[in-house]
Amino acid sequence: MIPGEIYEAAWVDGANKWQAMTRITLPLIRQTILINIVLAITASFKVFELVLQLTGGGPAHVSELMVTYMYYNTFTSARFGYGMSIAVIAFLLSAVMSFACMQIVNKESE
Repeated sequence: MIPGEIYEAAWVDGANKWQAMTRITLPLIRQTILINIVLAITASFKVFELVLQLTGGGPAHVSELMVTYMYYNTFTSARFGYGMSIAVIAFLLSAVMSFACMQIVNKESE
């Protein structure tokens, strides 16, 4: 989606491919990269169904994730308060990681 005229102007000015990549391409697609990173962070906390259906936490809980650990503690062990605290921690981790990523990208753009 980046117009070719921008690259042509850079090459006329004497820029090489590395300079075009770092000075033109990356700054212009920074917001797209940010959105993809935030979506990847939040999606990593939502793989509950896949792990539960395929391995169920695996032998000796090897492939267990934070959300499957929360599920087992809440519904299997009936430790509702502990399970809810794990869910809150998972939400806070996701929010903090997304916010930190947005701050890093916004600081670089200034």
